[in-house]
Amino acid sequence: MGRAKEWMMEQDAREYDKIDGYICAGCLTDQFLKQYIKNHAVQSTCDYCGKKSKKTIAAEFDGVMRLIMDGINFSWHDPVNEIAYDSGEGGYQADTKDTGDILSVLGITENDKVFKVIEESIRNTQWIDRDYYCGTDHKIWSYGWTEFCEAVKYRSRYIFLASMKDKYVSTDISPADFLDRLAYILNNKLEECLVQTITKNKEIYRVRKDKERYATAKSLGSPPSQDAIFSNRMSPAGISMFYGSFDKETAIIESGTSNNDDNIVSIGTFLPLRPLRLLDLYKLPDIPSVFDSERQQLIYPLRFLKAFSDDIAKPIERDGREHIDYVPSQIITEYFRHIYRTNSDEELDGILYKSAKKESQPSCVIFSENHQACDQKEKSKPEHILRLVKVEHN
Repeated sequence: MGRAKEWMMEQDAREYDKIDGYICAGCLTDQFLKQYIKNHAVQSTCDYCGKKSKKTIAAEFDGVMRLIMDGINFSWHDPVNEIAYDSGEGGYQADTKDTGDILSVLGITENDKVFKVIEESIRNTQWIDRDYYCGTDHKIWSYGWTEFCEAVKYRSRYIFLASMKDKYVSTDISPADFLDRLAYILNNKLEECLVQTITKNKEIYRVRKDKERYATAKSLGSPPSQDAIFSNRMSPAGISMFYGSFDKETAIIESGTSNNDDNIVSIGTFLPLRPLRLLDLYKLPDIPSVFDSERQQLIYPLRFLKAFSDDIAKPIERDGREHIDYVPSQIITEYFRHIYRTNSDEELDGILYKSAKKESQPSCVIFSENHQACDQKEKSKPEHILRLVKVEHN
């Protein structure tokens, strides 16, 4: 095959016409595209805004356009390949968007000239949501926190692990399907940054306020199951978990203690008896740009985890709705406690999350029941996870 014919075939395969000239980072708004231009700058003048510099500031627009098409194709496809067309019924039998609509949604640029050049270079003029009819991977990842909450609060709560695809027409998946895919991404793409280990010398503080002083692991640790009568963001009534913080001030604030409170504040300092593996929702990675083709698959999982993280950091309101509103975060917590396993087939010991009262500091929930904490001089047993090493009273 001659080079001329190869070139013609390459041009036919392109989804956009070649764009001449060089563009600077200031002409675009997306940070990933900006960084790409800075990394690939070869000219000192921008052909689209006229900016000049003694340094190289502009990259080939055609190379940037390839990334823009990657971003468009992540969420949208040509309707020819997705839906039926009937000229007698008004054309495509679904809501489509034109190229200008797509570019506006993506927010690529505020420069009208650049916007027009991009729009006119793209050969396709109409777009439809990717995988419009079928429940493929992309459709599954579009299942967000809002949809998950709706499903487990009002459709199927206690058998959410069962396959109930016929009940989820809008997304073609069940909450369990989504959580399994989420676990897969965590293990294969995010485990290194999301599963953190707390060492045995890491102090964890837990506060209890009452008219009397508390000084034992049993009284300062997780409540006995029969006494866990309140529903929390991550544990329903009857399920005992250890909620703590890594500094005393946050622990006191999280307990709801005020300066005008006459109760005695008992502050217990606990140490792990072994390294603890925690899911870190306190410092989640930034959500990737849609134009970053190598990390696009992390967009939906990280959006979901961020929404979950934000939800459990909300202040608890005892208004009677907590038994419903806390269900989604309780289910996620139980999934990570009982079902999720790391790549080395290890269970998680808890979750790190933003403090509801002091977002600059993390708090934690440890999957430790009342009998799994021991006192300082007590001989530890295999089931023990935490040891109470110090008690203070204010």
